Amino acid sequence: MQKRYNLKQRLLKVEQWLNSGLSQVQWCKKNNVNTNTFRHWVDKYNQQNLNSPEFIPIKQAEQQQYLSNIEIQYSNGTILRVLSEIQTDKLCELLTII
Repeated sequence: MQKRYNLKQRLLKVEQWLNSGLSQVQWCKKNNVNTNTFRHWVDKYNQQNLNSPEFIPIKQAEQQQYLSNIEIQYSNGTILRVLSEIQTDKLCELLTII
């Protein structure tokens, strides 16, 4: 008999996988979850996160030409760190690419 999970439980499982550092296949084997089912859960998780804003618009201060020690954390846990000085216009260009 298969275990049924509600939407909140499925999204929590996806977050647990994201924090585990394992591949989807490894995590599914470890947690006894069908990989095809889990991929569907991940798709739903990604769709839900696309509907919520992840970025806050920033305005470039005219007097400031360089920024340093910047850290941006994305909703999926990825962290972008800029430890050396970077021109603000180059940082904005980088962020549009990502």
